[in-house]
Amino acid sequence: MDEPAGGTRRDHRIPDIAWLKGLCIIGVLLIHSQPLVHSLAYEYVISRAVLIFIVLFGVTSELWWQRHAAEPWRRTAAAWYRTRLVRLMIPLWGMLALWWLLVITLRPPIHVAPHIVVATALGYMPWIGTGWFVTLALELVVLFPALRWCVHRVGGRVSLVVAAAVLVASYVYMYPIIHLMRLLLHDSGGLRLGGELFYYRWIFAPAYFFGVVAGMAIARNVVHLGAAVVPSAVALGLGVLVRQYADLDQRMLLALTASLDVPLTVLLLAAMPAVRLAPLLARALAWLGDASWGIYLGQTLIHDGLHAFGFEPEETAALAYRWLYFAILLTGSVALVHIGNAARGVLARDR
Repeated sequence: MDEPAGGTRRDHRIPDIAWLKGLCIIGVLLIHSQPLVHSLAYEYVISRAVLIFIVLFGVTSELWWQRHAAEPWRRTAAAWYRTRLVRLMIPLWGMLALWWLLVITLRPPIHVAPHIVVATALGYMPWIGTGWFVTLALELVVLFPALRWCVHRVGGRVSLVVAAAVLVASYVYMYPIIHLMRLLLHDSGGLRLGGELFYYRWIFAPAYFFGVVAGMAIARNVVHLGAAVVPSAVALGLGVLVRQYADLDQRMLLALTASLDVPLTVLLLAAMPAVRLAPLLARALAWLGDASWGIYLGQTLIHDGLHAFGFEPEETAALAYRWLYFAILLTGSVALVHIGNAARGVLARDR
């Protein structure tokens, strides 16, 4: 969802962001393979990996726009969409080509209708197992220039308050939103997920504006990130206590949990310099972070492919089986990224 930043005094933070993204993509694979599903680490950190990605998207996107601050807004927006098209859509189309081949050869019950092919090519893919995050990520990419313009018009603090209110409202009015999304999308989200209504809530982009706006605020203060550690720790601790012991409505509990991803991201970013103590780990996490989009697409394809053959890492499955599933997702997606990079290099040489 972003590209490596450079040329600013904040460059020393970029390795930390790449390392955290690397940890988050490992977290995504752990979510889908479930070997640690009942642990405290899973409940409070691993299960938040996708939402931490949203905050980091706000961080890296704001840093990208800061590097182009001297250019006219329209030119910057054009460059934004052009670079995102190359970095995000081309790998997506490559994954979809393989996925459709899988569908045609192994899963004939899925009707290969032209409108479904076009929808997946545009990034709407409820028929693909973990494709909801791809849809959400592309929505946020499309909306970010307008969101950033609004933030700079009304100010960062007001924007955070408004985004927090939108976050709460998205849970309080969850079912009306789901109903509206079902109407707008012709109830297509249930085709792949067996009538799973919450798919529409997962791809409702305004619910994630708080994380993006908070990420933008982190980017503007990333040099002074250490000053935010104590307030973030206090906010996270209080939020966990309220979540654990307060008698809250289920929807308010979900909103509170979602808001805690911001202080959690701050604390994890502040802890990332410790990765420098292990150079091999640092290089591995940096590579995983830089390749996180491709790895997510790769594991989506492998996850769906394994399901086509009846392999699924249920919580009741043996622990060794679930770790094997994790290893397959990791090695397979890394291999697909290398294949994609090699193919892109061949095409570049041909040009």
